[in-house]
Amino acid sequence: MGTEARFGGAMTSDRKPPSHYDEALRFELIRRRGLSGMSLEKLADVTGISVAQLRRYEAGTNKVSVSRMMQLSHGLGARPAELMAEIDGYPAEIVSMAGFVEFITTEDGAELMAALPALSRGAHLGLLAKLATALTGKPEAGAKI
Repeated sequence: MGTEARFGGAMTSDRKPPSHYDEALRFELIRRRGLSGMSLEKLADVTGISVAQLRRYEAGTNKVSVSRMMQLSHGLGARPAELMAEIDGYPAEIVSMAGFVEFITTEDGAELMAALPALSRGAHLGLLAKLATALTGKPEAGAKI
């Protein structure tokens, strides 16, 4: 906890308020745990993070460090990028292949699907595959790199 001192009856603290990013990550952790049906106790078992600490993260009392975010993402069955996708301005549904079908029904998805036939000529499709690989950091199945 931050150092607190009493000055003229008012409490002050050296703690900075949580940023938009901290709050967005906190809500995404709560949302994903809720969707998975995982209790705090189960998440604690899977991640090795105490139930008390998980409660502090969900309450916003403590901020989540990068190393803790890695533990939490693995415990929730997500990639760290999926936890941060909405925060960074990319719809989480396109980060995960499970949400691809939902994405293509959106206006942006329809626009991408409409552009694919033009990209399938010549080297365009190969370049698109390389771009996708570069953006995800994971080679596509069967891709020659």
